[in-house]
Amino acid sequence: MRRHLLLVIGLILCVSSLTYGQEAVPAPSPSPKPAMTKSTESKDHHLDREKTLGGMENKQSKVFKTYLSADSVMVGDAGVGD
Repeated sequence: MRRHLLLVIGLILCVSSLTYGQEAVPAPSPSPKPAMTKSTESKDHHLDREKTLGGMENKQSKVFKTYLSADSVMVGDAGVGD
């Protein structure tokens, strides 16, 4: 009986040394994908340009107001104005 007990203790020590001896290696993180590809960005820019040119030809000010930013600065003959 004592022989079996020593054998079990020895096996437990061997197995535990193997499990604690191995270091966990983290999995490599996947590379982030861009939000927009260059072709999609180019298409969007082209569509925006076509809308503004169409608005200019048809004299529609609503098209220009949608693309103006709230914090734009205008430069005129009197100087810089908000």
